[in-house]
Parts: sequence; structure tokens; C-alpha cells
Amino acid sequence: MAEYERALFRVYDRTLDSMRNDQPYFYGERFQRLRPSNVCRAVEYGLLCFALLLVGMLFVLHGSFVGNGVCLHNELSALRDLRMLTADPLAPNATAPSKPSLLTNSDILQIRLSQGGGGSNFPEKLEKLQKAAAAHVAAHPDATVLHHMPYENWTMPNQPDFVPNYRFSRNPPLLYLSDGFVANHDLNLINITLSTTCLSSGNGLAAFAASVAGWDGVMMNQVMYSIRDSGMLENAITDEIWPWGKGTLAPEGGRGFGEWIGFRVNTLVKSGLAFFFTSTVTALIVRMLISSGVVVMFPLFICLRRIGLQTLDMQILTMSYPWLGIPVDRLRQQNKPIAPLITAHLVRVLVLYSMYEACQLAWGVWLYDKPVPAGLQLWVYGIVMIWEYYSMIYLRCIAAIYYLPKFTLVYFMLFHFYFYGYAYAFFEVALLATFTMMIHSMLFCLYHLELPASERLEVSYDNPRALFTTLPWPAWEASLPPSWTLFLPLNARHRNIYEEDENGNVIGGGGAADDGGGEEGGAADG
Repeated sequence: MAEYERALFRVYDRTLDSMRNDQPYFYGERFQRLRPSNVCRAVEYGLLCFALLLVGMLFVLHGSFVGNGVCLHNELSALRDLRMLTADPLAPNATAPSKPSLLTNSDILQIRLSQGGGGSNFPEKLEKLQKAAAAHVAAHPDATVLHHMPYENWTMPNQPDFVPNYRFSRNPPLLYLSDGFVANHDLNLINITLSTTCLSSGNGLAAFAASVAGWDGVMMNQVMYSIRDSGMLENAITDEIWPWGKGTLAPEGGRGFGEWIGFRVNTLVKSGLAFFFTSTVTALIVRMLISSGVVVMFPLFICLRRIGLQTLDMQILTMSYPWLGIPVDRLRQQNKPIAPLITAHLVRVLVLYSMYEACQLAWGVWLYDKPVPAGLQLWVYGIVMIWEYYSMIYLRCIAAIYYLPKFTLVYFMLFHFYFYGYAYAFFEVALLATFTMMIHSMLFCLYHLELPASERLEVSYDNPRALFTTLPWPAWEASLPPSWTLFLPLNARHRNIYEEDENGNVIGGGGAADDGGGEEGGAADG
């Protein structure tokens, strides 16, 4: 099983080799400072600054827009009063209806964003009509019939040039109807223009941050917290949709103490489950892709040799991937077909990767059952896959094995606390900040922990991983470690020949300490 680790170590060692040499990338005096050490430090500080910038941007966006539906609520409230004020007069002795909700189930709300000012200004129009009605009452104090405003259909304005950015309905199927169908049936089409100044409450920094991050999160919060009911919002430009139920929103009066405790416990449990399932299943798929995915190289080499490229040596594959190359060589020496072995590995890749894709769909239903930006779940799975690949290849010294998994856990949990804590917020910005901090941690471990460990021979070709898992029975060195060893604790470590104890006595020698009497049975994945 050590051959599998040594094959991965060659990639690790090749990466660190350029850092150890620290030679300029190009010749010439002007490029003397362009060397790996300086580039690593520059990228490291750049990632840290970018992450802090994203966190600051997230604070501005969250404080300005999350839970804020004032702008749209004012427009809809004024529009509702306008519709009541200019409606047909009631019949004699008819009972006046109670004040209706902001939107009915037959309303389709179309929203256009306007840069700066220039909104619909329904509150101003309402104020003018109310002043006109008050003036009429003042001029005719003895009138027995109240003055009625001329009828105007505010729900079907004649605006053929109106191009909405967003569409909303409390009855989601209405958003799939054509404009012609809506016009010919008893449905209300409401056009509203909202200015970015109104949405950002005049905060120029918040408006700039929203223009960078996108207005989807702003409009979701405006609709959710102005209507405070179930519905569906559609981005008319990208066709992205976000349906939600009334239970997605926090109670208008806030949660009681018991409900708050239950909500936080539920958030903690779901965040932990998300980390457990995504990390473990992704670790399995990464192990499988590295071990069995490379099997396609063998039929490719064979085909290239048959079409005339005889200079290709199959020993290159045997040395690079001994867990596959040695069994293939044994079969060919015995004049047995290698197709069944290659086919078995290919079928393994196909089946397990299909199961991984199915897991993503299941997690989307179980763990991300709320309105989310398009592609957010794939971003989460992709980030987890990146750190699992990094752990498989580059996580080798004791300090990195100890610290990096803890940092990735903290970053992952912080993002999910934010994700589950709000009905809809700026999740893309939060996830990008999380990803940036994870990449910063990986680069820090590689340059500040792995490179010194490699130089002091804590990690070497003979000892490819400082901490590992051993099994209490012998195993063939070229075989693959069983998949279940991924879930075993690390129970042994290598000591180099220069390592000393606290009294200054040499205790190294390249062997394993506390190895349980066996050979390596699994890689120390982070």
C-alpha cells in the first residue's frame, strides 16, 4: 500500500522542489524578485486582503438589505390605497370590505430597476389624490355623498415598453403564463419601477456593493419582507426562479426563547450533517478517481502503440501507477487478458461517480431545501472536492494534518450558520469569502508548514506521510488501501533519522512509532 502513497508523494515533492530551489522564473536582473517565495507571499497576502474585503462587503450588504422590504412595501401599500380610492363606488347600503392584502392571488407583480431615482412614486400619486379628496370635502362640508375619484385601472397600465427585471406572484403558476393569456383573462398585471436609491435607502456604498454582488438578494428580501407570504420570484433576465413557503420566513414578531433555541440547535445539526456527508462522500470519490480513474491511460497507451508509436514504454505507467501497472504486467506475463481488469475499474468509476451525483441531488432536498442562488450547491461540492484533493496529495506533515482540517471545518460551519440563519441573504458573497479563506489556509500550510517539514525530512519518499493509519496484518505494498481505512483514526507516525527526544537522544530511524505490528493500511486524509 506504500506504493500508492509514494506515487502521490511524487506530485507533492515536485511541487515543493521549485519552492526549495527558489530560483527566478525568468532570466534577467528585472526578474530576480519573481521567484516562488515572493510569489507565494504575495498571493498569500492578496488572498487574505481579498477575503477581508469580501467580509466587509458582506457586512455592508447584510446590514443594508437583509430583512428590509420597506421600499417595495411603501409602493405596494400606496398602490393598494390607490386601487381602493379610485375603484367603482359601492352600491347603496353595501358593506365596505376590509382592507385587502397588498397583493391577491390573481396579481402578477413586475418590477423594473431604475438606476438612481425615477421610481413609480405611487405614494406621491396617492398623496395628491388624498389632498384632492380632502379639498373636495372642505369645499362641500354639507355634501351627503362622498366625492369619488375618477376610475383608473392601476393594475393594467398601458406600458408596452415596460421591460421588467423581476416578476413575482403569490400564485407561482401564473408566472408561466404568456402575456396574451394574462391580458385576456381576469388577472392583474402590476408594473412597478423601483429606484436603486430607494432600495439602498440612499446609501451609496450599499448601492455600489449591490451592483457588484447583484440585485437578486436585494429583491428577494424586498419581496419576502414586504409581502410576508409564500410565493415565487423570477429573474426575467436570467430566468432564475426562487419559490418559498411562508414557513421559510421568521415570525414577524420574532421567535420566542424556546423557538430560538430550537432553531439554533437545528442549524447546528444541519450544518454538522452537511459537513459530514459532503466531506466523507467526496473523500471516497476522490480516492476512487485517483486510484481507478487513471486506468484509462492503459488502453490509451496500448492503442497508441498499435498505431505505430512504439517508443511509448508501458513501464512508465507501471512505475507511475504501480497499484494498476503491476497487476497489468502480471496478467500480460501470464498471457491472460487485461481487458476484464481495466473494464472492472472503469465500471467502478462509472457506478461510484453516478452515486456521487445522485447524492448531490439528495443533499439538495435534505440539506438545502430553501431558496438558494443558482449553482450554490455545486459550488459547495466543488470546494469540498478541492480540499479533499489537496488533503490527498499535499496534507502530509504533522502540523498541517493537525491544523488544516480544523480550519476548513470552522470555515464550512460558519458559512452554513449564515446560510441556515436567514431566509435569503448574500450567500454567494459569503461562500466566496469562505473559499478564499480556505485557499489561503492551504497555501499557508504548503509554504509555511509542508516546505519546512520536507526540508527536515519529516516527510520524504520513504516516509511519504508523517501520520498514517496502520493495520495489524501484512499487506502487499503495491495494493490499494481499502476504502474503509479513510474512516480510521491516525494511529502511527514516522520518525526521521535525525529526530531527537527531549533528552537529546536520537530516536529516529525511518520506522513507525506505535504501528500495531502491521504495514500501512490507509492514507492520512485531512
